[in-house]
Amino acid sequence: MTMTQPEVLTKPYQIAPDVFVLPFQQFAPPVGFHAEVDRIQSLPIGAIASAHTPAIRGGAIARSFGLLRGLPDAEPWAPYTQADLDSWVAAMAGSGHPAG
Repeated sequence: MTMTQPEVLTKPYQIAPDVFVLPFQQFAPPVGFHAEVDRIQSLPIGAIASAHTPAIRGGAIARSFGLLRGLPDAEPWAPYTQADLDSWVAAMAGSGHPAG
C-alpha cells in the first residue's frame, strides 16, 4: 500500500486503524517535548525526508509539527498478540492473497 502525503500526515506511524507504533511517547513529558518540537520547527526547514513517509513540504510541514505535539497524549501502543496474528491469518485465508 502506498500512502499519499495527506494520508501520511493524518495517520503518522499508523499500521492499522487507531494503532500507532510510538512506544516512546509515554515517556515524553509534554512540556519538554513541546519545547523541543518548537525548537526544531523554528529552524528554516523547506522539506522533511523520511524513510517512512513521502517527502513533506510546504504547509504540510506545519501540519506535521502539529501532529507531533499530540504524541505525548496519544494512547501507548500495545504489542500484538497471538490472537491478533490468528485473526489476520483467518482474514487472509479467503482473500486470494498468496499467503492465504
